[in-house]
Amino acid sequence: MSYSRNLRSVSRVQQILDELLLADGEREWAAKNAHKLAYEVRQAFMAAATAPVEFRKYAVLKERFLIRARDGFVLAEPRVSSAYEGARVSTAKLSLADVTTVEEAIGAACQHNVEEIHMPSFPNDDVQLIRLFSWTELNKISIINHYGAGITLSRRVVGELKWSPT
Repeated sequence: MSYSRNLRSVSRVQQILDELLLADGEREWAAKNAHKLAYEVRQAFMAAATAPVEFRKYAVLKERFLIRARDGFVLAEPRVSSAYEGARVSTAKLSLADVTTVEEAIGAACQHNVEEIHMPSFPNDDVQLIRLFSWTELNKISIINHYGAGITLSRRVVGELKWSPT
């Protein structure tokens, strides 16, 4: 499905586009139909490229932001603009294959200042996960259980992916 280059597509989401012009980081908007809103924003980027001068300012947003649809919201993430920024983003994640206990997982989370730590060898044991969960809740860290492929500790908001005891 191709994007329309009609000017109405720009005016439909102009408030979001104006907010992105002023933004220098991530932005998100709640939406009942997030995929549709994300599509409309991307469509407005394309239409702005061929629009008259008053809308042309929105065309640069396509190079500045990556638009993603998530469950219940649309996320605008800044694109990586330099080699330094790309290196910083790649070091925001870490994989530690030898972590197998709660104590080692807590120690790794304390020692490494990264946004996500993947621990593929961590056992899928409810007792250990509940012990780790009590510590992560106090420290505002989320557990993502990969059920047999280990866990990931994340300092980001992970939404529905967050594991919690039932």
